[in-house]
Order: sequence, then structure tokens, then C-alpha cells
Amino acid sequence: MCGLLLLGVLVSAILAASPRAAHACSCPDCDSVRDSEVIVAGVITGWTRAAGQPSQSGEIPIDVQIAVTEVWKGAAGSTVTLHDPASLVNLNYAATDAPEKLAWMGGAGGCQAFTSDPAGKFVILGFVRTGETANRVFGPALFFIGAAPEAEQYDHAIARLSANLAPRAPDAGNTRAATASGSGSDDWMYITAIGGGALLFTLVVLLCVGRPR
Repeated sequence: MCGLLLLGVLVSAILAASPRAAHACSCPDCDSVRDSEVIVAGVITGWTRAAGQPSQSGEIPIDVQIAVTEVWKGAAGSTVTLHDPASLVNLNYAATDAPEKLAWMGGAGGCQAFTSDPAGKFVILGFVRTGETANRVFGPALFFIGAAPEAEQYDHAIARLSANLAPRAPDAGNTRAATASGSGSDDWMYITAIGGGALLFTLVVLLCVGRPR
């Protein structure tokens, strides 16, 4: 019995200490501003189909080129290229001999970012530089898209970012935290989880050892 209890404690501690997946499309504690390593504003100058085959469900990966005008977080040059694996879809993917029927599938609250051809649009978006999702576009991290930096949605995006960030020119970057507290690093979460697991493990060992046989 004690062996099973100890195993459960170890598994729980490992899961608690595991880092969250960056830029999950939806989760209870996701925060696109906090979780983005880089946030830029600029104009999408174009996009091209990315290397590789479409997915089994018809998504066609594309590479999106952005002329950066402002950097709100992290550091970025005057141009960035980001990968979008989900916005463009071939609706005829199941029909082998049918011509492609392309559609933009963003706006549904999922990973997809764009609801129409994004070329020429002004955007404010975030992304991460490392991990499996590095340099990818995700719907929740698209803070604004429009013909120009104006209108209510743009004002809302600027107000959200301005709470703790300030824009700078490309290449200058911005090292300020995304939120007022605890957003610069998640190291404290891992340390706390590991420490708590170690304490619980010690208590279980003491209880098992102290039990009469």
C-alpha cells in the first residue's frame, strides 16, 4: 500500500513541475500576452505555401512575412517570417481528383488565425522563439488585424498591451515583463512544485516507516 502511495506522490510531483505547452490554443490559465516571447506590430507583406504536404484534415501550412514597425515585447528585426499551420484549408481534401477549394478558417477561437487572405493587413501578434511551436502564428495571439491601425479592436489591443508594455523600434526590443508580477519566468512555479512534492514524499515515508508491522 505504501509503495503505491509513494508512486502516486512521485507522479503527481512530476506532472505538477512539468512546464505548460507554449501557446496552447485554449486552456484555463493561458494568457497570450504573458506567454508570447515576442509581440510585434506591422504589415503582412505576403505569404507563401510552406514546404511539406497538407495535413490529413486539409490544413495547408503557410509562411507569413511581416514588415515590423513596432516591437512590444522581446526583440525582432525589421522583418519576420512566421509559420501558420492551420488557417488555410483545402475543403476538397477528401476528394482525390477534385480541384482545391481553399478557405481561411480563422476566427473560431482555435489555432487558426486568419479569416481571409492576410496579405497587406496590419497586425499585432505574439509568438515564441523556442520549442515545438517556435515562430508560429496562433489565433489567440493575434491581438489585432485590419486594413490599418485604427478602430475599436485596435484601441482595445493597444490598451491591453500598454498595461505593462511599451512599443519600441525593430531591433530594440522590450525586456519588460508582460504582466505586473510573475510573468517574466515560471521558474518559481517549478521550484515550488518540486519542493512541495519533496515535502509530501518525506511525510509519506515517515508515515510508512512509523506504522506498526
